[in-house]
Amino acid sequence: MADIALIMCDDYTGKIERRKHYIPSTLYYLKGAFEKHGMQTNIYNPYETDETLDSLANEIRYSGARAIGISASSQGSVMESLQKMCKELGRLGLPIIIGGYSTIYQNVLDGLPEVSAAVLGEGDESGPLVFEKYLNGELPHDIPGVKYRDGDQIIFTGKPVLVRDLDSITPDYGLVKKRDDGIYATLYTSRGCYNACTFCFSRFIHGKGIRAESAEKTIRDITVLAERYGVQHISFNDDDFLFKAGRIDAIAETLRKYNIVIS
Repeated sequence: MADIALIMCDDYTGKIERRKHYIPSTLYYLKGAFEKHGMQTNIYNPYETDETLDSLANEIRYSGARAIGISASSQGSVMESLQKMCKELGRLGLPIIIGGYSTIYQNVLDGLPEVSAAVLGEGDESGPLVFEKYLNGELPHDIPGVKYRDGDQIIFTGKPVLVRDLDSITPDYGLVKKRDDGIYATLYTSRGCYNACTFCFSRFIHGKGIRAESAEKTIRDITVLAERYGVQHISFNDDDFLFKAGRIDAIAETLRKYNIVIS
């Protein structure tokens, strides 16, 4: 029995079946974060299911989950999809906590009456703490970077705290799956960007500048993905993967060693 139903937001209409082997990296990063805190999760990924929202709600109802986490990316009409999902899942009567790019909107909870709380910024450290509160029947009043409901009020606990030690992040790569062109994984080896492009949400989530995990940590992750999971293709989703040449040289050597294709 899992404590938390962890969901990637989409409208669950089956429109994206063409990406059936795609696992959003957010899911295995979050799953790893919850496991560090001793919490078990069930993953619901729209890219590998033809479920409707109604069938998804039924599956969660019978799973025994005690809280729902929804990660909403910046792709497409995310708020419309999030509203539909929360309306359906809100009928289960469980705490719903959201995160991701949807939370950059100042009044994000106003249009989502079913949502208990929104975790702002990077949720690797604060997210599990917020869920612990709700699972224990408490409110996250002392956790920075949260907007939550307390009766008719929406409380903001202050500016989110960024993850400083990225080497401490431990994704659950057990979610990595084979697809038609090989076994594929996604990595984030750094957070943030030195630029401040007006069209990009990155600075609202990751702050200004760049923080990076050590080359040694990235090399360990690549080695695990290659040797344990047979990964043949890695997509680096950093905003600026090439920001430091010396670090990239060490990582590239490991990629060559395992003959891994990158994008």
